[in-house]
Amino acid sequence: MLYNLHHEDYWNLIMIEQFDAFFKEFCKTPWAKSMHATVEDSPWHRESSVLAHTQMCIDFYKKNIASQRTPQQQLITLVALAMHDLGKPDAEETLEKKDGSGKYRRYAGHEQISANEFISFWCQYRELTEPFMGQTNLSWSDIQ
Repeated sequence: MLYNLHHEDYWNLIMIEQFDAFFKEFCKTPWAKSMHATVEDSPWHRESSVLAHTQMCIDFYKKNIASQRTPQQQLITLVALAMHDLGKPDAEETLEKKDGSGKYRRYAGHEQISANEFISFWCQYRELTEPFMGQTNLSWSDIQ
């Protein structure tokens, strides 16, 4: 019942719904498919894939933190969470453990790759990203 919501609660709901629509479309992109195919299998990340980890981060934020932020902060944070591991598929290396007990995966430099991939994604999929620009007070020169 939207008429019972306070003004700020209404805008928070709109931002979350807008982000959810964006993320649903993002999941159809080659970036998301690559994240889905990348399995970290590390002591720090036991999720089934990088995309599953990303979804868990988004869900945690929405459940535990988003209500304490402004709508603009929510939108920026949700987009950052969605994009924070874009570079892991390209950074993946499989290495031998030093003790010879098997192999492990490493993602050295994924942070910088993720930042570059974010710029590529944001510019290539303007039909998805354009609605966020005005709501976050960003211009294309801030992204490119």
